[in-house]
Amino acid sequence: MQAIAKKYGSKLNEIYFVDDQLSYLMGTDALGVHVFLAGWGYCTESQKEEAKKEQIPVIEEEKDFYPVLKQALS
Repeated sequence: MQAIAKKYGSKLNEIYFVDDQLSYLMGTDALGVHVFLAGWGYCTESQKEEAKKEQIPVIEEEKDFYPVLKQALS
């Protein structure tokens, strides 16, 4: 994430990272990156439960992607 921020001249807290694997998100949020777990694809129910415990937002369905990101950006 730091390489991405450097490449694009942005701050870590300006990055929004969405993935369907919780392991890729864990720790990234500590850098200040906004993380979201995609609840479709390879994501499991146990990953969704763990994400919620870790206060990582879960976007349950693809159709919710843009509304959730739009809300997060406002």
